[in-house]
Amino acid sequence: MFDLIASGRYTYVVDAINYYTDWYNSTYNNTNLEHIRQLNEALKSNPALITNTTDEAFAYIQQGGYIYPSQEDTYEIYVTQSMCDLYRKESKMEPGP
Repeated sequence: MFDLIASGRYTYVVDAINYYTDWYNSTYNNTNLEHIRQLNEALKSNPALITNTTDEAFAYIQQGGYIYPSQEDTYEIYVTQSMCDLYRKESKMEPGP
């Protein structure tokens, strides 16, 4: 997935509320989680598309070529499952320093 983002074949799309307030995004710059470090690296060459609303992000997903992050227990995961192929990356939170 990270290679697809870095190459520009796919774009990471996320709505502004999740991007600026979600715990997942708040750990971007200070994390021990390998998948977030890999995502950060991929986004250096192909920055995230930040939409105003979740529905706007979903509209991009339906076009194809976009990856939307969501947590397993959120509304977004159910919507995205009905719209596209689903890539599932699981990780466990590691204790902070």
